Amino acid sequence: MRTLLSAGIALAFLLTACTSDAPDRAEDATVYDVQGKIVEVVDSHTLIVDHAPIPGYMAAMKMPFSAKDAQELVGLEPGDAIGFNYTVDEEYTWISGVETLSSLEAADLDLASYQPERFEPSAESVFLVDAPWTTHRGENITLADFHGQPVLMSMVFTRCAYACPMLVSDMRKIAAELPDELQRELQLVLVTIDPKRDTPEVLASYADAHRMSDRWTLLHGREADIRTLAALQGIRYKEGSDGQFSHSNMITLLNAEGEIVEQQTGLNVAPERMAAAVQSIAFANK
Repeated sequence: MRTLLSAGIALAFLLTACTSDAPDRAEDATVYDVQGKIVEVVDSHTLIVDHAPIPGYMAAMKMPFSAKDAQELVGLEPGDAIGFNYTVDEEYTWISGVETLSSLEAADLDLASYQPERFEPSAESVFLVDAPWTTHRGENITLADFHGQPVLMSMVFTRCAYACPMLVSDMRKIAAELPDELQRELQLVLVTIDPKRDTPEVLASYADAHRMSDRWTLLHGREADIRTLAALQGIRYKEGSDGQFSHSNMITLLNAEGEIVEQQTGLNVAPERMAAAVQSIAFANK
């Protein structure tokens, strides 16, 4: 089982890898002003910050941020209140202009980090990630809406001709191995890695074309949130010059609390191991 902290470090690694090659400012980049308190100094380039809401971008939450220049973070410690610029473009995200806040500024921070009303997520739960998603049915949800049920999740794009249909097939095979009661309980979730083209309407057509039942939910989200969710699962993806994506072929099993309990890597994998993991979750909850 992965902890959210481990997932955050994985995300930080991806961000650091990206930001080291990022331009100073891409033409299509957006820069946000962010304020928050440092939860952890992960390494010389990366902080985990409990940040205030970022207007027009995301709600308050705890997440890792990486700087291209390690000098930006020198002398910072957990508990410090800071402000910084957060640059986001299609490929890279990074922080710059880090400054410590005065005691008065720190006192005014609105750090209402995400707490779902129905339950309090554990430190290992991906439900701690507060991000809005739109389903292929046009519903607005968060990942926490899957609380209480096991989830099989994969990340795909609808124009994928080979790997993604195979991932869908493998998810069907895993579900088919389960008793009828568990099949009805298991949620099957696909998250697009191509939000520009895979609108909710396109995802709805994809679901219809693949005859997906009500147990399937296809999610459309913001690019930054998709990359965060991918990093939490250890999934990498990149768009090529032809508009196609190279990506990890992975299926992730979340328990009812949103914790990663098993992952399957590759295509056309025998379903027994993942099916057994689903059944072990059900047994543990009884």
